[in-house]
Amino acid sequence: MRILYPAFITFPNQKANAIHTAKNCEAFTRYGAEVELVVPSTRRGSDLDPFEFYGLTERFKVTKIWSPAFFLRNPVGYSLSTLLYSIRLFFFILRRRSSFDVIYNMELEPFGFLTLPFIRKPYFLEMHAPRPIYHLHYLFLFTRIAGLVVLNDAIKEKTEKRFPWLKGKVLVCPSALDLKDADLVSKETARTTLRLPPSAVLGIYTGSFITRKGLQTVLEAATSLPHISFYFVGGEKLTLGDVSISSNVTIIEKRPHHEMPYWRSAADFLIASGTNTDWYSKSYTSPMKLLEYMSSKRPIVVARTDAMAFIIREDEAIFYEPDNASSLVHAIEWITAHKDEAGARALRTYVHAEDYSWDARAQKILAFIKNLIPQGRGTPS
Repeated sequence: MRILYPAFITFPNQKANAIHTAKNCEAFTRYGAEVELVVPSTRRGSDLDPFEFYGLTERFKVTKIWSPAFFLRNPVGYSLSTLLYSIRLFFFILRRRSSFDVIYNMELEPFGFLTLPFIRKPYFLEMHAPRPIYHLHYLFLFTRIAGLVVLNDAIKEKTEKRFPWLKGKVLVCPSALDLKDADLVSKETARTTLRLPPSAVLGIYTGSFITRKGLQTVLEAATSLPHISFYFVGGEKLTLGDVSISSNVTIIEKRPHHEMPYWRSAADFLIASGTNTDWYSKSYTSPMKLLEYMSSKRPIVVARTDAMAFIIREDEAIFYEPDNASSLVHAIEWITAHKDEAGARALRTYVHAEDYSWDARAQKILAFIKNLIPQGRGTPS
């Protein structure tokens, strides 16, 4: 099977959508697909080798087409950039129609896939949230789409209710993790490498710091736990907004992708925060962060949102009520007081994590694609 994979992202970069794209392409390639990733050509990251950047062991073709990155400074500019990329992509694909069998695209912005229905090739969309029927571009897209891949049952149910003709064309497939990063180093080695205090109790969060991550609740809880050191790693401090940060909280901004397993290994417990005040965080997110935590053999404190509960089980983590700092404090205190049981839950989570490998995900999606496209329309086995 020959897959054309357009993605309107800076590639490579450390954001979750770029990592997700790289791992998808690698896993598809490992299981027999011939993948060509098509991304905008930008100055940022252009001199980096994506295979080295992400530690990929399978190679696939990466093609860059011109896109006006100077428009990306505001939402209107971003939409304009994606529209121009979509138009460029359309003409690029027209010239290459005989070189691929299907199009697989992870939806990031509506204009980014606006021209796909005109290509007259089977196309599949990976969608991370349900979309409204009154948006005409989605209505247009979904009347012609070959299939959808969504992250959880809630997205599938809402999508099939709004677009009933899609029943039988929607696959539930959560995000995934890279098992080769699991159990990379001991806690002691990780702390030595990162120059962290060897005997301190460390609670670590890795990921972006945007509002829907629910980090304000973690910051509030930290003020009641002065004996614990909290580290927020990987985001931009500016996105936390004007919040008070107590002395036991350390902010570590963007770090290399290959360093993140060390941070997870250094933790006494990991924090998978979330909020019910944001519709996406509450019901639809399938955070790679949580899946990566599951492979770390470290206790996890998890916000009890519907989206998080879809991934991890009650006996595998320590849950707290979202947006409730007192509940989070209680959960963290439970971990420090019940280390053996917390460790047992972490091991159960590790076993469960094997269900969420990129390889298993790719095999499921490739089988789904082959099942939905009649033989003769361009799906060689």
